[in-house]
Amino acid sequence: MNKLEELNRVFKNLFPQPTILITAEVVSVEGDTCTVKFNDDLKVGNVRLRPTGSDTTTKLLLTPRIGSFVLLGSQSGDYNNCNVLQVEEPAKLEITGEKLALSIDIAAGTITINNGELGGLVKIQELKDNLQSIADFVNAVNGALPGAFSAIGAGAAANGATGASTYNNAMAGKTIAIKDMEDTNVTH
Repeated sequence: MNKLEELNRVFKNLFPQPTILITAEVVSVEGDTCTVKFNDDLKVGNVRLRPTGSDTTTKLLLTPRIGSFVLLGSQSGDYNNCNVLQVEEPAKLEITGEKLALSIDIAAGTITINNGELGGLVKIQELKDNLQSIADFVNAVNGALPGAFSAIGAGAAANGATGASTYNNAMAGKTIAIKDMEDTNVTH
């Protein structure tokens, strides 16, 4: 017996009943299950979107768009134990684990990481532009102060030269540095 014949024999022993594969239209989605229809009148509910109905903390869930078609499979040979094998048009992709929750809602055009607890991702160029604007303003103030101190003049109550010297000594070596803050591991 060659290897292909042996593999066929093993499969027949593992799966004595034929696996049913059929295409159906998604009517509604209910969490980890959906309702599908065959033709125009036969509806079947509780079709699993995942291989098993177990409730785990780590999962991958691909939700089909309502009105799209899915490929269903049933290892038991009837419609009591169906699950979705392939999605024609996804509406949402969810990946959850112990330290990560990622949701891509294709219909809404949104990506949510860890339930959005940290807000939206920073648009790095806008952040750099904002920080550069602050740096430009502070540098302008820094450039204007020595002249302002000199303009005050020397008097009994105010001494412009002393004020300018004190300010310059306090600011010696102080600069604004804008570091590269972009996390290239997360892009959008």
